[in-house]
Amino acid sequence: MTAESAATEQECLTLAFDGPVATLTLRHGSMNAIGDALLDELAETFEVVAAHSEVSVLRIRSERRVFSAGADLRLVAGRLESASGADRAIADYDEAIRLDPNFTKAIELRSKALMNKKEWESGSLYNRGVRHIDEGQEDLAIADWSEAISANPNLDLAFIQRGLAYANICEFDKAIADYSEAIRLNPQRAGYFWIRGDAYVRKIELDRAIADYDEAIRLDPNLIQATEAHARITAWIKNGRAVPKANPGEAGT
Repeated sequence: MTAESAATEQECLTLAFDGPVATLTLRHGSMNAIGDALLDELAETFEVVAAHSEVSVLRIRSERRVFSAGADLRLVAGRLESASGADRAIADYDEAIRLDPNFTKAIELRSKALMNKKEWESGSLYNRGVRHIDEGQEDLAIADWSEAISANPNLDLAFIQRGLAYANICEFDKAIADYSEAIRLNPQRAGYFWIRGDAYVRKIELDRAIADYDEAIRLDPNLIQATEAHARITAWIKNGRAVPKANPGEAGT
């Protein structure tokens, strides 16, 4: 090829030749943010320039005031819809921060990407744990919910579900510990107190059970499960009869 070749124009850039000088002009939006489209066109353009043996200088400029804003952060943020996409986004932010340690927007979005990745992973593990319970595999469900909790320690429903799985295999101390953590994270959920009350009944700790039922009813007077459980246990205590077994509940209100 010769330097007299006509100038080329693409969506994000133009390329022109003037003897030994090739000029590449960026015109991708107002900030020339580097996204997939611009990267593809740059790669193609560099190949074109390399094929011109007489070109010794490649001049890169912008047709606007800003030369390049770096990575297209909106594109990067869009990659957060899956775990693998989150990894790619985080890697992009890492590179942007490496190039400019004071790039505050990249630092902020990287932090959000890490949080989103944890939420995505914990949600996926939570749902898999539910499927294991449906299949009667408490041990696998407990393992998945433990991983979900490690990824997101604020996931109160994971503590409730793991507690229910422990209750299903009669490990009531572990169940109560998980219910208590869920209550700490979300103390306005009446159903959590009802569920823990049932676990205390299974351990024959009736004063604690009634206290939890009372709190559940205070938070939600319409929670019939707590009202019925409170009446049942109170009647059994009053009549001096043996306490019946309570089936572990489900996450309620």
